[in-house]
Amino acid sequence: MILTLKRWYCAIASTKAAFAFSLLLLFGTATSAQQMKMTGSILDSLTRESLPGVSIKVKGSTNGTASNANGQYSITVAPDAILVITYIGYQPKELRVSNAVSDILLQPQGFELEDVVVVGTRIKKSDLTGAIGSISEKQLKEIPTTDLTTAMQGKVPGLYIARSNATPGEDVTIKVRGTNSISYGTNPVYVIDGIVAEEGIRMINPDDIASIEVLKDASSTALYGSKASNGVIVITTKRGQQGEGKVSYSGFATISNYQNRIKLLDARQMYDLRIDAYANAYMDENPNADRQAYIDNFLTKTDIAGAIFSPEELYNGQNNITSDWLDAITRTGLEQNHSLNFSGGDNKSNYFLGFSYSDNKGVLDVSRYKRISGRFNYERQIKSWLKVGTNTSISRGDKNRLDANAYSTALMANPMQTIDTDRLYMAFQGVSQMGNYNPILTKDLLSEEIHSRILTTNFLEAKPVEGLNVRTSLSADIYNKQDNSYIPSNIGQSMRDNYNGRGWQWRGVTEYWQWDNSISYDKSFGKNRLFGLISTSMSKTRTNAIDMTGYNYPTDILGYKGMGLASDRERNTINSDYVTNTLASIIARINYSYDGKYLLTATVRRDGSSRFGDGNKWGTFPSLSLGWNMREESFLKNASWLDQLKLRAGFGLLGNQNIPNYTYMTIYQPAYSNGVVGFTPEDNRFGNPALRWEKQKQYNAGFDLSILNNRLSFTGDVFYMRNTDLLMRMALWPSFGYDYQIANVGELANKGLEFSFNALVINSKDFQWRISGNIAHDKNTVKKLVNGVNVLWNGGNIMARDGNLFVGQSLNTFYTFKAEKIAQQMDMDRINGMTFYNGYIVRPGDILPADLDGDGKITAENDMAIVGKADPKFYGGFNTNIAYKTCPSTRYSPILTGKKV
Repeated sequence: MILTLKRWYCAIASTKAAFAFSLLLLFGTATSAQQMKMTGSILDSLTRESLPGVSIKVKGSTNGTASNANGQYSITVAPDAILVITYIGYQPKELRVSNAVSDILLQPQGFELEDVVVVGTRIKKSDLTGAIGSISEKQLKEIPTTDLTTAMQGKVPGLYIARSNATPGEDVTIKVRGTNSISYGTNPVYVIDGIVAEEGIRMINPDDIASIEVLKDASSTALYGSKASNGVIVITTKRGQQGEGKVSYSGFATISNYQNRIKLLDARQMYDLRIDAYANAYMDENPNADRQAYIDNFLTKTDIAGAIFSPEELYNGQNNITSDWLDAITRTGLEQNHSLNFSGGDNKSNYFLGFSYSDNKGVLDVSRYKRISGRFNYERQIKSWLKVGTNTSISRGDKNRLDANAYSTALMANPMQTIDTDRLYMAFQGVSQMGNYNPILTKDLLSEEIHSRILTTNFLEAKPVEGLNVRTSLSADIYNKQDNSYIPSNIGQSMRDNYNGRGWQWRGVTEYWQWDNSISYDKSFGKNRLFGLISTSMSKTRTNAIDMTGYNYPTDILGYKGMGLASDRERNTINSDYVTNTLASIIARINYSYDGKYLLTATVRRDGSSRFGDGNKWGTFPSLSLGWNMREESFLKNASWLDQLKLRAGFGLLGNQNIPNYTYMTIYQPAYSNGVVGFTPEDNRFGNPALRWEKQKQYNAGFDLSILNNRLSFTGDVFYMRNTDLLMRMALWPSFGYDYQIANVGELANKGLEFSFNALVINSKDFQWRISGNIAHDKNTVKKLVNGVNVLWNGGNIMARDGNLFVGQSLNTFYTFKAEKIAQQMDMDRINGMTFYNGYIVRPGDILPADLDGDGKITAENDMAIVGKADPKFYGGFNTNIAYKTCPSTRYSPILTGKKV
């Protein structure tokens, strides 16, 4: 169920528009004898939505009309007349009559919608000649959700969003153009109204957002230098629009359930499976024995030594009394969101004030995420040459989660074990499985996150002379986080380790300050247009954190809120940490355009990071891109069916410095024991003074094509990236005395292609049908490793199923034994002559590992191989939107193929 009162408001506005239309017809004046009838529709230039009640007048006369409820208009005018089109919240437009049928596009106003706010300045979107994907406000609303990443999923080619669990408010994996680093800085950076943020996107209310731009290649991301090697997501929030003040409410409520649940064995099927397994094994060893007698006299008995069933299991299995443990810890989810917004503006100022509340009760018991937020955006033209403004938001999120092991335990639970809360552990054959905790009791384990955030950008913008823009802004991101848990004394997790109740708290405050200053100049002369920018940016991050763990509570009533009750002084711990890092940058950029046909963008950025030692702190990152707007060429001027044809190509160098602080030196922490203060290496990490910037070279080529009055559009890109000096955690041999260090370990290549389309299939008076889709493919390959080795085992010296690095292979490979086949009886002579790793026994029906070296021995050293990778081959999304009058319906289908798990 979706309730959107905004649409009710639009319907009322449409009625008013129809009334206004009638009045205009009644009181309109007659026109001259030589006239023509002009018809068409009034549309929003960004969303192509129809606009009702738009005023259309002939300049210099009283002749006029208004668009109807569907945005359509009809007016009788002289052939050389000039129409003046005005509408509240949109820029006025003058249009000379030329055709009898004409659709008119109006551009929203309130702030420069053709501008995108980057670090410290505004830049026109048309000047970003690189690969950019856009998500409009309308697209974000197609899926009713409180989670911004859900609304973004599948909307932009090359943007991959994955979730590891169903807990509301949980962080997700977001990648732009695949994996471009090994361990650090693998996620994109977010720019929210000009302020850089690397986390906390879940705390943004989707209803506050006007648009999202995904910057994917070196040209479009070059302004962000050291933070842009994995893409940039630019989020622009709503502004007030010129005209009468507006009050709007929007809300929805949805329910959710598990879909496509794994089909599990019921009690009878599990009973039969266990009987068959034991009976088959018995007959293998005793081929002449009576199978049924063995079942009747031994397998179905519970009072003998070696019984395979407990009395409970035998009864439930024979009578098919099935316990659905997964059903016992899941429920129907309920998600709701409510937003109340106030906005308006005049020719000197605009404002937007919004409040929202969201509540998402997940399908897993206990799991829940609640968020409350407020936003105030304001701009004021103090003088004709001076503007000030602020974009400020506050938010608080509260997340409760079910212990991660509860789901997997319930999924694999014994269906013949009766669901109860009397047993601490799950049971098999009547024997408690220590460590396999009762998931029903696990729901009593408290686990909660509380986040509060203030995000503010405050700017002053001056235009002392025509074309010159001076801007300074001060931004802050104050992020307060709490993570708490409590294990009650009466559940297995506490009793097994003799906790008698265990409480834990982690509290941290991260303050991020950003000061940007820029001077830009925009000048047109003849057919030439030149834009130049010089900008500086300085940022500092401070984190102050404390964590404490307490054991042995006299009561569970207060949980983690009563840390002072913990009485086990030997095990109680308390730790604190204070870290800071800084980044200083200077940026220069030039955009040149000739006759709107030929475009050039050149950027250079120099960054200095405190995360590297002397001699390695600074990095320089240039980029260059070219664009050719072929539609403006004379040989295509008469191609009326062609609206846009633009070719793009670019190259650039980006950097990555997103590693833990102070890793270029060995840090020692004080510890007090037995009356002595000692010092131990932090996290037993060995410093590396030779650490340097991870660098990424990018190449991109693409096109943008629109035809048939923009009813059909396509975008395509191909790219190649080469990453050098990859930053990675390297394990050290135990004899070294330290566990690991951060090092530059090798090179990685990544290449791929992206494609998207948008088609307005039907656009009639009352009915619209639009389809869109995108698909992307990328492939990463390790090209070089440290010291010329061909493999690094799971960070250094541990062979594992995943986490290994192989030259010539993907970062995300799976390394294990290959399966030759399902063993058959005819294979047993050969199998009996083989030896298997770790004492593995193969019988008919079992998986037979492949003997890769043919020596008759299955060993980890010689017979393990790469069997797949976690990277998807293709990913994207497909959308279809059908609207009948004011009632829209949207269906989204994600695309994901080739991913192994």
